Amino acid sequence: MFLRRRVAMVASIRAGRPRVNSQQGLAPGLWPQTVPGASDMLVGMKLLLWLLFGVLAYSLWRAHQRRRAARPSVSERQAERMVRCERCGVHLPIGECVEHHGSYYCCHRHADAGNDGNRS
Repeated sequence: MFLRRRVAMVASIRAGRPRVNSQQGLAPGLWPQTVPGASDMLVGMKLLLWLLFGVLAYSLWRAHQRRRAARPSVSERQAERMVRCERCGVHLPIGECVEHHGSYYCCHRHADAGNDGNRS
């Protein structure tokens, strides 16, 4: 009896398992080794965790796809022609300039002043 218990203890130490007191079923400083249904509960929790991780990854991927589809690509955007203000020399897109008597200006004040040859 003693020898059989000793051999079992040595075998469990070599296998890397903690020694178990056979009367109490407890390893030193640990919870009981056998809890009814514990392995089923752990498997269920792991499955739930992986499922949650999968849903999170899928939702992040879908959000990225939506953002990517919403913005136009570089080839779809049209570059706007740039023009130079006759008064101050600033370059700006043609859609933002003021056209006055065939010349382009950056603001109405410069268009009203016209081109008197001075740059301010």
